[in-house]
Amino acid sequence: RTPEQHVLRQLAWCLAGAAGGVVVGGGLLGLAPMVTLCAAVVLAGAGLLGPEQALGRDATTARSAFRHALGAYLDLVTVMEAAGAGPETSLYRAAELGDGWAFAEIRSALAAARRARRSTWSALAQLGADLDVPELAELAASLTLVEHEGARIRRSLEARADSMRAQQLADARARAGATTAKMSIPVV
Repeated sequence: RTPEQHVLRQLAWCLAGAAGGVVVGGGLLGLAPMVTLCAAVVLAGAGLLGPEQALGRDATTARSAFRHALGAYLDLVTVMEAAGAGPETSLYRAAELGDGWAFAEIRSALAAARRARRSTWSALAQLGADLDVPELAELAASLTLVEHEGARIRRSLEARADSMRAQQLADARARAGATTAKMSIPVV
């Protein structure tokens, strides 16, 4: 969401909360005006927090989706390099092959790096910082080391993709375990 959309959503929720407090407190329950005013203020404050909570959940979900797409992107880069493409070419071509917003973000970062004549590693690190995805910043750091050390980039990418998949699998198992634990209480 843009900041403007977020502020408008907060304003709408705030006004709805205040109006709900007035209607329910004053109209339906017949509370004293001061109590109705307090209820309207409390519900307006709650209306400010609702979009914040939703935005946090959406951001967490989007970061998780980006991590999955990043794993697929790394696999594509590895395949490109195994086919004989150079490291830079592999990064650009793999970004062009993918669909979705995550690949679009990677393409955009790489295109901006090309226009600004910056290294692709710094562009990926900046994207990782902007999206708060530390795996992308770690990838950029390891690729910078690979570039300076002269090691094979493919091995580094394969190791990074494998570790990301292992982490995603562990996270999925932890969520499944937590969901099972939550469901055992109603069953009992």
